[in-house]
Amino acid sequence: MSSVTIKNVWLEYIMEWFYFSVTESCGDGAAAICCGNPKETSEYFIQWWKKRWLPTMKKRGYKKDEFFHSKEEYTGQNGESIVNYHDSNENFIFCDQIIDLGHGDVSFIIESACKTFDSNFTCLGVNK
Repeated sequence: MSSVTIKNVWLEYIMEWFYFSVTESCGDGAAAICCGNPKETSEYFIQWWKKRWLPTMKKRGYKKDEFFHSKEEYTGQNGESIVNYHDSNENFIFCDQIIDLGHGDVSFIIESACKTFDSNFTCLGVNK
């Protein structure tokens, strides 16, 4: 398992690392943020993406105002709560347990709370 254990890091930095871990894998990447509040963190990710990347994508011809992958919420085989924005190649995963995505894909394990620059949102640490 490729993983990064994170504590006390600005959430905006984590989102940037997470986003590039998926998109810079030649269009075939996956990454997971393992945290204590996956649904809320996934919603924050979409807000972050709209602010950080949507204007650039619009300039390149992207027509939608929404994230480019569909959202699916489900319970994993070990009872984990999972939110996944995905298509046939890319997976942006948020879950409440540590999961192994396999070789080459990264699990970002939030060990302790990580706040946004303005402290308006906190990604909670995952229960181990």
